[in-house]
Amino acid sequence: MSKLHIAVLMGGWSAEREVSLMSGKGISEALESLGHRVTRIDMGHDVRNGPTRLREQPYEARYLEMVARGEYTPIPFASATQS
Repeated sequence: MSKLHIAVLMGGWSAEREVSLMSGKGISEALESLGHRVTRIDMGHDVRNGPTRLREQPYEARYLEMVARGEYTPIPFASATQS
């Protein structure tokens, strides 16, 4: 398997922020243990932060770590080229 540069989006501003940060950290560490290059992006309170950071570098894959109303909802998405 070829090694990828993967962006992991996490955090945000909701009450579930800390859960998302912990899950994103675990996902990032797991991907790194497989040899992938991971960039962790904390969405923070400014929702424009994530898309701006996604455009800063070419990523082969992106992973959105999202927790809404206490429900864990991982949303992996990938592209061959950065959009």
